[in-house]
Amino acid sequence: MKKYFRRFIMIYLIALLALPAFGMRASAAAEKQVDILFLHDTHSHLNSFLTVEDGQDVTLGGFAKIKTLIDRAKAENPDVLVLDAGDFSMGTLVQTIFHTDAPELRMLGALGCEVSTFGNHEFDYGMDNFLSLAKDTAKYPYICANFTDLKGNAVFDAYKVVTY
Repeated sequence: MKKYFRRFIMIYLIALLALPAFGMRASAAAEKQVDILFLHDTHSHLNSFLTVEDGQDVTLGGFAKIKTLIDRAKAENPDVLVLDAGDFSMGTLVQTIFHTDAPELRMLGALGCEVSTFGNHEFDYGMDNFLSLAKDTAKYPYICANFTDLKGNAVFDAYKVVTY
């Protein structure tokens, strides 16, 4: 649970630090609001699934539900930033069968994900597999400020600037 909290805090702080830049630019013209939608730990749950919370049966997850929520948010405000904090894989038969194809990444792209970082499960099938998926399959950039190769070179950009 601590790793999820740390990842959430990291993404939250990055977003929080970026907001003054939007505000300063907007103050010269008209005020503008940017909504940030944040996903993480989807764990290959492309479809909804039944679970129990507080003794009640509930249906969770599913990319169709997520897409509906994103579309609603964009209908209210077209300036919506969709972020993902990783752990797209490990959790369903989809990942087991298609671990070298990553349909989850294609689905995140279809949702409109603009930038992602990675969780520990992205490396479950090895570094080369993840790097191939991140660079060839994902249609959005991965960012990470402290992930280097053996020579000390950055593997991903440390940030991405999104302008509205």
